[in-house]
Amino acid sequence: MNLNAKTLILRYLILLPLAIVTISIVSCGEPTVMPTHANIDVVDFLSDDTTMGYTMADKPINFIFPEDHAAHESFKNEWWYFTGNLFDGDGRRFGYQLTFFRISISPLVITRESNWATNQLYMAHMAISDISENNFYYFEKLTRDSLGLAGFKDEGFAINVEDWSITGQDNGDFPWHLSAYLGRWITYAFAGICLFCSPVHN
Repeated sequence: MNLNAKTLILRYLILLPLAIVTISIVSCGEPTVMPTHANIDVVDFLSDDTTMGYTMADKPINFIFPEDHAAHESFKNEWWYFTGNLFDGDGRRFGYQLTFFRISISPLVITRESNWATNQLYMAHMAISDISENNFYYFEKLTRDSLGLAGFKDEGFAINVEDWSITGQDNGDFPWHLSAYLGRWITYAFAGICLFCSPVHN
């Protein structure tokens, strides 16, 4: 999305203590088995409500953290959601939201020899509200879990969608570091307090 002519400068932002970090897992029923050479309509696929073959989130789950910060690929969908209020060094106020989604194409594990083969997609969405200037900006990415384009890594705890990422401690514990490239790098260091950001230009 094109930013307007004004420069949005986020520098030395401070994360309010009330920032929310949540993980949600949903599973929505009939297996989806994609043919080897199928073309996927993204809108139709994301609207699909089949659940056969997936683990269902239909009863209370006893989560254990930090282990359950990791991906749960037996579920059809899950996401890592971050939101908060930020201020720069001059007291200028911003709101932000950054979410990483994992979406299973099929409950079956892909066994084809191609390095492009996968049964997982990853998507990310980011939004920034410039409160004082009454501006709103949003950005998104979608790609497959293969060839390093996107995915979750147990070792070192990392989730990426292209050049956007979450990284944490080896066991998934905090602090986490969020990074999103929006023309220039904007990075967030989580559960610590300090966030370091660079200018975003139109």
